[in-house]
Amino acid sequence: MNKFLIASFIFVGIPFAAEASSSSPSLLQIAVFDWNTSTKHLEVQSLGSGTAIDHDLILTNKHVVTLKDGSTADFVLVCPAQYKSTHSVQCNIPAVVVSVHPKFDAALIRPISDIYLPSVRTATQVGSAGEQIRVYGFPRPTDGLQNFGGTRTMENIKKWQETGGSVEAKGDALTITRGKIKIVAQRKDTGEVYYLTDAKVNYGNSGGAAFDENGVFIGIPTLKDTESNALILTYPQLGEWISLNMNNPTQIADDVWKFYSQQIKSTKEDSSVTTTSSSIDWQRERRAPSKDTRNTKGTTKQTKMSSVRTTYFRSQR
Repeated sequence: MNKFLIASFIFVGIPFAAEASSSSPSLLQIAVFDWNTSTKHLEVQSLGSGTAIDHDLILTNKHVVTLKDGSTADFVLVCPAQYKSTHSVQCNIPAVVVSVHPKFDAALIRPISDIYLPSVRTATQVGSAGEQIRVYGFPRPTDGLQNFGGTRTMENIKKWQETGGSVEAKGDALTITRGKIKIVAQRKDTGEVYYLTDAKVNYGNSGGAAFDENGVFIGIPTLKDTESNALILTYPQLGEWISLNMNNPTQIADDVWKFYSQQIKSTKEDSSVTTTSSSIDWQRERRAPSKDTRNTKGTTKQTKMSSVRTTYFRSQR
């Protein structure tokens, strides 16, 4: 990693307990399941985060809902944060993946049942270096970050798989970190535009939300660097794909839905993570002049960046 990049990624954001927020139910923990055709059971695979961008539509990362064999998750449980976001989630909304982006690391989830989720305000322009942000999500603790996030949701879901009934026990609480945008960059292999930030994230934050100072949703925490700083997939580049796929039908296999329905009626009484560390060739994004009122300070000069070591941070079982 070059010296400039090391200087750019010094962490200054500090994790803190979430304050009461009227937007908290827009923020969700995502439990991803695989259908085991041999045992005819749903098996939890991983946890991530998501954000309601419409009353029945949730945006997350594609890698959050992708299984080890490369297929898309067969079933999802959605766990909304509460209005007081220090309170824990409860995983009680069945959902399915309705679209995955063909190129970018993004996916759309829709609840199976008729439900209304409060949605966030979304950005129309890419932000600039120097802007203050907040990153919301559901990380889990790891070595060096023992007090960052929780493990209750995964524990409760594993118990639910064994005992059936509803997932009554409360899960993890929402976590928020502060930071700022250091660089706006583009990934050359996919064309994805990212904010490289100094906001702290960990496994489980994938698919969550980043907001600017005005509470506008600006993108998805998708990768982290070697200092655990968030790389955020910018929202505006996803607009056309979302518009084309937001009304996709909700479909679920009969066997999967039958098992879930029976499971919630039933009254039966060392984690690993998928890591991708690679050298990604980045270049700064050249932006057209902004027409909105957001801060447009920051460089638009193109600069090649190399050897940015990153990792996905979905939380697996």
